[in-house]
Amino acid sequence: MPQAKSLTCIVNNYNRCHFIPKCLESILAQKVDFPVDIVVVDDFSTDRSKETVAEIKRAHPDASIHFLSTTANTGLGKRAIIELDAALKPFMQARYYYRIDSDDYITDPTKFAKQVAALEAHPECVAACHRYNILEDATGREHVEKGLPAGIYSTSDLIDLWGSVVLYSHASTYLYRNIHQAVMPPLFRDQSWAVGDVIYNWIMLRDGKIFVSEDVMSTYRVHSGGVWNSLTEQEKNRANSALNYKVFRAFTPANKLRFATRKLRRRSLRIWNRISTSGTKVS
Repeated sequence: MPQAKSLTCIVNNYNRCHFIPKCLESILAQKVDFPVDIVVVDDFSTDRSKETVAEIKRAHPDASIHFLSTTANTGLGKRAIIELDAALKPFMQARYYYRIDSDDYITDPTKFAKQVAALEAHPECVAACHRYNILEDATGREHVEKGLPAGIYSTSDLIDLWGSVVLYSHASTYLYRNIHQAVMPPLFRDQSWAVGDVIYNWIMLRDGKIFVSEDVMSTYRVHSGGVWNSLTEQEKNRANSALNYKVFRAFTPANKLRFATRKLRRRSLRIWNRISTSGTKVS
């Protein structure tokens, strides 16, 4: 683990030349006292993404901005990261890293400073996240998404809260301790079923806890060209149906047992309540 505070920002991009300036400018606006590398991981865009990043780099000559592109479109951010693994390796020596899609952006210039300070103060934590804003691009409407109360949580804590609070926090909210010296933890990289930010975060939590803040420090932009919004309702339902099973696979054996035991208890309680309210006599 590097001894000095440092941060690498991974910006995932595909044909987002009209969105990426706001994303990069929000990173460049961060008020920090440690070095920050910005690496755009481009999945072979066919628009002006490369030229747009070059223009931003020229406007900020002192910033460490880098553009890496795949040799063909992989169709999935995970595959792009795998293809560019060797080129990314020099940047993954930082103590911390941040991942964001180029159509989203940071809204608080102290986000990095706050989250790095939290992780410095809590070595048991592998990640820090916060509340976020949702912007509907078509209407301009915005709202703050609900989430976990402020605190420090382990996987077992989150299992115990399952179903009672919103556990999800958007990818743009997370900042990670670089425990694997890589953009992806090995389990996420090597397993074909491990896809998406939800599974990524549960796998990261196998190695530590998460620090949660109620500050609102980033915006998730909902638009017609977004990955999730490009899916049909049937595809969304199918993906959501498979998600719980994938999350279960991401657990350690001890947490799989905890999750299964909790589900069994809740099912037994529902059966008992039905028996009690129906007046059925149990001998």
